[in-house]
Amino acid sequence: MMGLMDSRRLRHCAVIVSMLGMLLSATTSAQDAAAITAMQQSMQTFMREVQSGQHKAAASTAAKLIPMAERLMGEGNPDVVRMHV
Repeated sequence: MMGLMDSRRLRHCAVIVSMLGMLLSATTSAQDAAAITAMQQSMQTFMREVQSGQHKAAASTAAKLIPMAERLMGEGNPDVVRMHV
C-alpha cells in the first residue's frame, strides 16, 4: 500500500507533466533541451508506473524527477516545492 507521502509526491509530481511542453518551447540552450527530453522520458515512465499500479516504482521515479525539475524550473518554484511534500 502506498503511503500518504508517496501519494502526495506522485500527485504533485504529475503536475509537472503539463509544464514540459511550455518549458521545451521556451528553451534556447541545447543543454536545457536535453535535460527536458530526459525529464519527459522519466515522466512517461512515471505515468506508466502510476497507471499500472506500480506505486513504489513510481515514487522512486518521482524522486529522480525532483532534482531535474529543480534544475530546470528553480528550487523556489511552487510546483517543485509541492513535489517534496
